[in-house]
Amino acid sequence: MKLGSQDYIPKKALNSSALKRAVERAVERTEMVHRMEKYRAELERSNRELEQFAGVASHDLQEPLRKIQAFGDRLRLHCNGQLGERGNDYLERILGSAARMRRLIDDLLTYSRVATLDQSFFPVNLNELAQEVVDDLEPRLH
Repeated sequence: MKLGSQDYIPKKALNSSALKRAVERAVERTEMVHRMEKYRAELERSNRELEQFAGVASHDLQEPLRKIQAFGDRLRLHCNGQLGERGNDYLERILGSAARMRRLIDDLLTYSRVATLDQSFFPVNLNELAQEVVDDLEPRLH
């Protein structure tokens, strides 16, 4: 018993009470295994649904983002001289934000697939990341 054999009943201790406890523990373990299997199946189903949702959401979010980037590029190409310094600054901020949004959408999709993909770790330039955060928050800071 000290080594973990909860179902072991020494012959000298065999009585109805000990047998009843051993059967109850066996039934509890069996029920627990069934519950765990049910939870595992539910988690797998939930993960599949999350991956499907992320795929659809990613696709649906990328279409308007492509339009923002395309029209921003056209504005830059055709109206660059007419916008002035302030207008060009705003346009660059729009396009920069759109690029960050695209990365966020891609990262969200990757995150939703993290359980199914074999991903390795890679270095991240924290200075660049911090600068992106500052750039993103700059309008709120002024």
